[in-house]
Amino acid sequence: MSFVAATARVTTFQHTIEALSAVLNDIVLYIDSTGLYIGTFDAKNTCLVNVTLEAAKFDTFELSTPHNLGINLQCLLKVLKTIKLATEVTLVNSGTASTLEIRAKLKNHTVIHKLATLELDKPFVTPPVKNFDVIAKISSPLLYTTIRTMSQVAEIMELYASQAGSPSKKFEIRAKGSFSDQYILFEPSENFDLLQHRNQSAILGKFNLKTAAKYTKGANLSKMVRLSVSQEFPLNLIYATDLGTVSYCIAAE
Repeated sequence: MSFVAATARVTTFQHTIEALSAVLNDIVLYIDSTGLYIGTFDAKNTCLVNVTLEAAKFDTFELSTPHNLGINLQCLLKVLKTIKLATEVTLVNSGTASTLEIRAKLKNHTVIHKLATLELDKPFVTPPVKNFDVIAKISSPLLYTTIRTMSQVAEIMELYASQAGSPSKKFEIRAKGSFSDQYILFEPSENFDLLQHRNQSAILGKFNLKTAAKYTKGANLSKMVRLSVSQEFPLNLIYATDLGTVSYCIAAE
């Protein structure tokens, strides 16, 4: 059992781990010939997190046998913070070694960390398959700013779209607080595009604003996020990166 993956996309890898470490602690990294995968719920079971790092997007990817590695994301992030200036990062797990070796190539030297792995038995949870009613592409900073601002005045947000057959396709987020109600209507622009719209009812779902704010801090992952939602179904956010995708499936209230 051996595994080697190297990438020059160091910043992308660091930002991915940074985003994940903000919402997860101990995870199982599933490795096969097609890439690296994470599929797990957060501690409160309010969000299903799925990550795909594609083998084809690494500069080197070699694997003898598919296997799993238990990793503490907080510890991995601490390691990565010590090698921010690296031009290449290589992950190595050899034989039955209880460590994940992290080799960082810098200008004049190479730094090697041996991160202890964990014995974890967590099932891989796949994202739900759903033909969504509404799919939109929205600026990551815009979505985060919107959700964060709304969380200051209310606890719950409601997602709306104009009914199917309406001459004007609209998408809206509403928040009703104890002292102020807020309504934000998104219109087609370079920061927003309604890709699919076929719902039969105006309201799409209600979601906790503070929970949503945790999972919309994706500006470092990608400039745009794909938002998908249907009635009585979780809110799905997908950030596309240079190495793969980070997906958050947030439970409705």
